[in-house]
Amino acid sequence: MIAITVRHHALSLAQQQQQQSIINPAYLATKDVELKSYVEIAKRAIAHL
Repeated sequence: MIAITVRHHALSLAQQQQQQSIINPAYLATKDVELKSYVEIAKRAIAHL
């Protein structure tokens, strides 16, 4: 019973890590776009100076 539980948790953890490896690049890409947007807003705000 313990071996089955350990195996189940190991498989669950592996699946979570695989999902995270897919989600992280997408999350970082959205943050990159957001940061570029903020930089453009800042540039426009000070362009007249």
